[in-house]
Amino acid sequence: MPSPNKPEYTGPLLSVLAYLASSRGSRLTKIRLVKFLYLFDLFWAQSQKRTFTNWPWAFVHYGPYCRESTNAIDLAEKTGYLVAEAYESRYRDEDFRLYGPGSRITEADVDRLLNDMPIYVSSRLQGAVKRWYDDTYGLLDYVYFHTGPMANAHPEETLSFANEEMLNMEELRPVKMLALTNNKKRTLQEAIKKIAIANQAPGQPSEIFDQEYFDFISNIAGAETETGISGVAKLSFERSSDD
Repeated sequence: MPSPNKPEYTGPLLSVLAYLASSRGSRLTKIRLVKFLYLFDLFWAQSQKRTFTNWPWAFVHYGPYCRESTNAIDLAEKTGYLVAEAYESRYRDEDFRLYGPGSRITEADVDRLLNDMPIYVSSRLQGAVKRWYDDTYGLLDYVYFHTGPMANAHPEETLSFANEEMLNMEELRPVKMLALTNNKKRTLQEAIKKIAIANQAPGQPSEIFDQEYFDFISNIAGAETETGISGVAKLSFERSSDD
């Protein structure tokens, strides 16, 4: 296969991802494209003992991210492998984009690129798109909680794919959180928004925090319940001074 850092590879790969979603009547946001690129590298590492792109994936909000991935998406749009349609965010005063396959990809191109991959990689990649092409919550949940490189990583650390192996088991289903009241839900949403923006990694584009991201935050608690709070939280404490 061609070098992953050249448009002749990254463009077609992104177009294939968009084509697979389009065939199911959907377009992909940039955050979903980024996570599918991560999964492509993960599946490649499980099969070939190394990532294909050699990109420096790191632990950033709600999963893996690297600047190279968004650069590749922007380049794919410029070179006609992706076509973008703007939509207005309900959460921020700017537009975001939905991506579909560009004019430079054909069904034959899709088949050829998938056939050139190891069958383990192509089958798992197609399965991932089929499962999460319109489910940002499930996709973010999976890459954050159920992929090896994220398991022992800490925020802002570069992810390691060294111990990845091919899986022969069915995908684990995301754990569904129980519901919060509307007041608690709004408080949680505002707190996470402030934390995410305040701790944005250097060089990370603000468009990653798009409607899909905030929909994930909004939906994290599910429907309203009258009392109680359930879920999983990560807390840290500082020892108080004896002075």
